[in-house]
Amino acid sequence: MPIDVETLCRREQSVLFYEERFSNGYMDEWPIEKKQRLIDLLKELHLPEYGRGLDFGCGNGVLTAVLKDALPKWTIEGIDVSKTAISHASVRYQNCRFFVSIDDDVTVEPYDFVFTHHVLEHVYDLDRVWAALVRLLKPRASMLHILPCGNEGSFESQLCKLREGGINRERGNRFFFEDEGHLRRLCTNDLEQRATRYGFVLQDECYANQWYGAIDWITSGSLQFARDVSNASLALDWPSKRRLNKLRRILMTFGWARFLIAERDRLQAKWPKRLKHHAFLIGSIPAYLVARWADRILKQKVRHEWATQRGRREGSEMYLYFTRE
Repeated sequence: MPIDVETLCRREQSVLFYEERFSNGYMDEWPIEKKQRLIDLLKELHLPEYGRGLDFGCGNGVLTAVLKDALPKWTIEGIDVSKTAISHASVRYQNCRFFVSIDDDVTVEPYDFVFTHHVLEHVYDLDRVWAALVRLLKPRASMLHILPCGNEGSFESQLCKLREGGINRERGNRFFFEDEGHLRRLCTNDLEQRATRYGFVLQDECYANQWYGAIDWITSGSLQFARDVSNASLALDWPSKRRLNKLRRILMTFGWARFLIAERDRLQAKWPKRLKHHAFLIGSIPAYLVARWADRILKQKVRHEWATQRGRREGSEMYLYFTRE
């Protein structure tokens, strides 16, 4: 049963929720493209050769390790509310230090740089957490936040605006398909205003998933998810229904292609194989070749979109870098 949003706004319930999630492999790995994008961005920030960095809301430590790879001479630490996540991270990445946040007022030596990755949309009290982040930093410091973006114009916001109840204004502007752990979907201006109150300036901003990136992540999961987000039965009107059906055809084309690739890969690894498995593998070769071609084209489009369009705010994921001098 989906957990109620109001329940997650209470610290004790939020901690229990994520303890259970991390016990079941939640966010256990990230695609290599995601890691490389982060490494490239960190290099572009021209951070000092030495410093202290914190991965706030580090989870299992996957991206904490990426921070360490990108900043090898830095002391990199990770913090999370989940004891399970911290236990996993401490075993997997022993060149970083991890600790559990007992509360948001944890006292540590201040940092030069704080990083969050898909954290701020989850936290039960954003005002309190934001103030804690500021206290964790030195007077001259910086922070990089990566999180879902609620700016107008993205592929996903278009989907939402074509259907009834697509964006819940009373629940933090959440999109209808949000992960149940997401309590809000912030815009660039939301974070910029919070940062300004504490003397931070938005130094750099990047955005992903304006169009092709959104198609990529939506179709990388189950076919049912792609169907659900493009369900035209809840369209606002006839023009919206036509538009949703058009977007649905795009999503289902790539969704089926990726389903076929995943299914063939699964059967290729299966042993022993039955006759029907061999028949499927042989009979699906032509469709598989087309699917691989379509998948390769989409990946190329995603890379090109990031390289040429990342300055456009019409993305559904944002990368905001703030500094305080």
